[in-house]
Amino acid sequence: MEKKSRVELKERRRASRIKVRVLLNRVTYLEERLRQERRMSQELREQLALRKVFINQMAQALPAALYLYSLAEQTEVFFNDRLYQMLQYPPEEIGGLKPRLLDALLHPDDKPRLLLHHEQLRNAPVGPPGQIELRLRARNGQWTWVRVQDTVFARDANGRVEQLLGTIQDIHAEKAFTEQLLAQKDFFEIILNNIPAGISVFDATQTCRFVNQREVPSAALQQQLVGQDLAAYCQAQPWEEAAIARHHAQFHRALETRQEVAWEESPTPNVPTHRLRKCYPVLGATGEVAYLIGYGVDITQRKQIEQQLANEQALVRQVIAANPNPMCVQDESGTYILANEAYAQLHNLSMTELLGHTALATDSLAQDLALLESGTSVSFEALHTHHLDGQEAWYHTTKKPFIRPDGTRYLLTIATDITDLKRARVTAEESMRAKEIFLANMSHEIRTPMNGIVGLSRLLKKQVTAPEQREYLDLVLSNAESLLVVINDILDFAKIESGKVDLESIPFDVGAAVHAATKSLGFQAEAKGLSLQAEVEDEPLPTVEGDPGRLNQVLVNLINNAIKFTSTGEVLVTAGVAHQEEGRVHLRFCVEDTGIGISPDKFDQVFKSFGQANTSTNRLYGGTGLGLAICKSLVELQGGRIWLDSQPGAGSRFYVQLPYRVSEQPPLEQHPPQPLAAGLLQGLRVLLVEDNSVNTFLARALLRLWEVEADVASDGEQAVAMAHGRAYDLILMDIQMPRMNGLDATRHLRHVPNPNQHTPIIALTANAIKCDLDSYAQAGFTDCLVKPYHENSLYLIIARNTGRASRAPASLAPVAAPATPLFGFEGLGRLAQDAAFVRKMQQLFVDTVPGQVAQLGAAVACQDWAAAQLLVHTLKSTYGNLQISEAQRYMKKFEEVLQKNPEPAVLANLLRTTSRITNQITDVFTIQLSQ
Repeated sequence: MEKKSRVELKERRRASRIKVRVLLNRVTYLEERLRQERRMSQELREQLALRKVFINQMAQALPAALYLYSLAEQTEVFFNDRLYQMLQYPPEEIGGLKPRLLDALLHPDDKPRLLLHHEQLRNAPVGPPGQIELRLRARNGQWTWVRVQDTVFARDANGRVEQLLGTIQDIHAEKAFTEQLLAQKDFFEIILNNIPAGISVFDATQTCRFVNQREVPSAALQQQLVGQDLAAYCQAQPWEEAAIARHHAQFHRALETRQEVAWEESPTPNVPTHRLRKCYPVLGATGEVAYLIGYGVDITQRKQIEQQLANEQALVRQVIAANPNPMCVQDESGTYILANEAYAQLHNLSMTELLGHTALATDSLAQDLALLESGTSVSFEALHTHHLDGQEAWYHTTKKPFIRPDGTRYLLTIATDITDLKRARVTAEESMRAKEIFLANMSHEIRTPMNGIVGLSRLLKKQVTAPEQREYLDLVLSNAESLLVVINDILDFAKIESGKVDLESIPFDVGAAVHAATKSLGFQAEAKGLSLQAEVEDEPLPTVEGDPGRLNQVLVNLINNAIKFTSTGEVLVTAGVAHQEEGRVHLRFCVEDTGIGISPDKFDQVFKSFGQANTSTNRLYGGTGLGLAICKSLVELQGGRIWLDSQPGAGSRFYVQLPYRVSEQPPLEQHPPQPLAAGLLQGLRVLLVEDNSVNTFLARALLRLWEVEADVASDGEQAVAMAHGRAYDLILMDIQMPRMNGLDATRHLRHVPNPNQHTPIIALTANAIKCDLDSYAQAGFTDCLVKPYHENSLYLIIARNTGRASRAPASLAPVAAPATPLFGFEGLGRLAQDAAFVRKMQQLFVDTVPGQVAQLGAAVACQDWAAAQLLVHTLKSTYGNLQISEAQRYMKKFEEVLQKNPEPAVLANLLRTTSRITNQITDVFTIQLSQ
């Protein structure tokens, strides 16, 4: 028992030792395992730390912002630095915005969308990330577009989303680019939709990609057609089957040939429309057809115009063919492309020989080509001989180049038969020459004896003392002057008809001109017991530029008529401004009387030549019936108009309205006539050439009275002989004389060496219609005097042309035409009182100015305009300093012509007048310097 107990105890001990050993082994294993677990835990912690660093570095390195968002708390759990950099915020500013950074930076309009986005993600099953585009505020205050992509990061025990892991990408540039692309798309679509042509685009699979409004006006149909194939596209159009088939054929032809195809069609039945269609392929990089662009434009109007043009061309050809006037058209090479039978017959050609060929004559072809090149038109008259009957005919031909819109040039030639017109013109010219000869002869035959009658009557009146005899002489002079008025009216009318009336333009005082015209007829009004008054507006009338002489002639004529046809009462002359515009004034004059009046149905008649109100007027009051016709012509020549208002027995009102340019210069001074200075002509030797014995007697009496030695020649031949034998101070030369007239005699004296080759020669003419100083100057005359002349006029013209006028007062002038002083020294100021200085100025003028005028003439002759301008500037200044106003005015005109368009003929006329004035001043200064 005891042994058994020991055995059991031993077994228990052994078992205990085994258990202990097992436990120790287990503990050792557990300790080792624990050590391993500790090592693994440390390694895991180290790996987790490394992974955390890696993930953080990777999150920071991402190009987009990375964030972790808690849906439950609606706050951000994590943000990398990319968002701060993206919005340009420093970390210290961002810290104040957390933990609700998105809410703080989000655009107010985008907040509802973000809440909706989160709500959708909260209940969404597992799937692709959610995406939304938002606007966040950058640090500069601008809104930046971003794209947010969210994925589920964590769910709760019920599977609901708790956290979102998302990225935020800056798409501002992408958004701007997209908007730009959309704007460009809209821009190009607007252009394509407004191009006046239908446009459609198909790809290589024959699918419609685009169609504009011109091609398909309906927007709904446009959307429907895009994406359809060619067959469906064509079936949807209101086209005929033939048009659809043609469209298919041309489409496939463009695909196959890879070249543009074009055709015309009328696609819509029963509608007269025409369209031009084009289809051209757009090739890809490898040469394959990428797109086919269809182009269609409505050419209905063009077709109509083409048809209309064809009809018009046919009509023009018919008109040209039927036109009796020769006509043709040549192209740029001179080839005839159009002509009529009349032109072919004129040049003895058939239409076959003419059309398609150039001119046969080389010089004619060259002239035509030159005209085409220059683009200028020419007109000329040519004599042609008809080949059928050999008759000669004159043709007026006009050649006019024209250019078509495409730039091609053509030459149009039109010829008109003017044979009858030429004959009529020759007849009219002969008639006009006969008329001028008649008027010249009439003027000569009446004025020549009238010169003797008037002159001798004036001489006799100085010697007669008996009142009765002086009364007889007054009657003779009055009748002679009345006859001269008639002659002057006829001559004035003839000048107007022939266009030989010249108008001058000088500054003048309108009010003074009205008063002068009225005052000149005061004695006539007084003789009839009439009141003659002139009224000018209270406001001073402006100084104007015009012809005061012609205004005086019109007013005097109207006032004279008013006095003539008024027995009792008054004549009133008024002047005022009708209206004014920039730089111009329209003046209205009225001559009102209380005379017999005129019936309204006679208003037009009184302004016609030789027309009076009734046949008894001439018998009662006299007159030629030319006065008002002359007034009307003179007024209209000056751009004005004349009309009247009258009733029989109630007087008449004649109105004249004239436009004038307002002058910037003061009126030219008018000096009253001065008594003639005695003894100016004493000692002169004069040759008087006159075939009329009465005029010879009168002239010799006047010359003898002035102590002038006078030799007399009765015709041109005798005058030439006497001029070769003796030198004279002046020659008075009649124009119309037997054997040799005054013109031929003067030409001989000017061209043949003789003692009087440079002597002043004065033309004495009774032909007032031809007394043109320029034309007489060409014959060699120095000046001109019209018969009958007043003794003052003869005295002054002799004094002026012999240099004796310088001894008279500076204001000495003819009684009939007051003149301004030739010169003055007032512009020199105090130096004008220095006699020595004035003489130096005169000597300087004599030594330099005539030479400068000669140099100016040479510059004009060789067209050296630069030198001419310098000389004109110098002369204008010199004339201005010495107040030689007339010459200064001519130099201003000379300067204007040089600046605009130098015309040698115009400049020569101005120079001739300036030279004459300069010579006069030089003669005066020379005489004064010699004293």
